[in-house]
Amino acid sequence: MRILVVDDDAVTLCFLEALLCSWGHEVATADNGRTCMTCQRTTPADVVITDIIMPEQDGLATIAQLRREFPGVKVIAMSGGTPVMDMESAIRTAHLMGADAVLPKPLDTDILRGALSAVSTPRVLAATASHPDAHTLAMPLPKLC
Repeated sequence: MRILVVDDDAVTLCFLEALLCSWGHEVATADNGRTCMTCQRTTPADVVITDIIMPEQDGLATIAQLRREFPGVKVIAMSGGTPVMDMESAIRTAHLMGADAVLPKPLDTDILRGALSAVSTPRVLAATASHPDAHTLAMPLPKLC
């Protein structure tokens, strides 16, 4: 499965890339929502795992944009909360914006594996084919980490 991981924390990006690769997934990374959208338009992923709180373009705006441009892509949001928005509010808001699953940080790898399993159905894996740039699906995802 193609997975795009979006987080402004480089350690989290590299950890998730290594973990997901070890589970047999093809993984790309982006450090904010704008970069995520550029990657998704160039080489669409089946699943986007995004942090909610990030600079430049946060995860909530990214989820909304993904829903508009790639309605079939599955989105897993993650958040540890911030002084401005507690974790429960962030999780509730991400669900309202269209996230398929929302996980608290720090991530529990078993819960992450379960969330990936829950969102990955045959219908999901073909979802990005409806995007105008779907011809790029056969290309490998870029390594940004």
